[in-house]
Amino acid sequence: MSFQRRAYDMDLGRRDHTRWLGSSGRYSTQGFAYSDIPNQLLRINSLEGSLAFSGAVLTGVTDVSPVGGTVTVTGSPTYTATDAGLNNAPSFTIVAASSVIAPNVNRASIRFVAAVVYRSSAVVAQFLFDGVAASNRFFAIMHANGVIQVSTAAALTVPTGEPSVGRKIYVAPNDNATQVRWNPSAGGAWQSIGTQPVGSASGLGLSLAASYLGANFGARLAFFMACSSVPSAPQLASLEAKLITDFG
Repeated sequence: MSFQRRAYDMDLGRRDHTRWLGSSGRYSTQGFAYSDIPNQLLRINSLEGSLAFSGAVLTGVTDVSPVGGTVTVTGSPTYTATDAGLNNAPSFTIVAASSVIAPNVNRASIRFVAAVVYRSSAVVAQFLFDGVAASNRFFAIMHANGVIQVSTAAALTVPTGEPSVGRKIYVAPNDNATQVRWNPSAGGAWQSIGTQPVGSASGLGLSLAASYLGANFGARLAFFMACSSVPSAPQLASLEAKLITDFG
């Protein structure tokens, strides 16, 4: 493991650690943009205009990554224009007989995912994302016992304070080296919860905020990013700080 990667993994909870401001004793997010993260396969960000709507219904989703890939909305997911649980950012929620699917993302290429959701129930399992079929899946699900289960078969540490209702940020490399990071609530400290291997996912397609069966929905999603490489330690630190600034 590189020194840079170890340095990132040893940072156990600083909220604003994008750029050190010397004698002021703090960090700044100034100058960082989500587009600075390299090798993006998909980026959905409600604060960058990703979500189209009609009233309280989500009608379309735009991939704002350089790929500009297809995202398909079926049924009538709920659109929330000002989500108080996500620092008043817009969000969407999957409901029965609905889905938001990025059909062309190559699951085998994914080495990094970041997601911001509002967990609406502590007693019902809720997906962050999943594949689109029963085989070759790539997923992360928040269980009612607090476990964050991932398709890579990693045994992640149960985050302190889980399960609980509230804003969750998941920053997850799958390179068998870099720590998966979890932020459990607005004002909460970052937690390093283990590493995960590459896994064996293959095929195309990701289902957002619900399982491939359209089940275990309910998490309100405002941000999702998938990349084919793990960002550098400074980029990861910048991303963490930016997500806190934008989504609480």
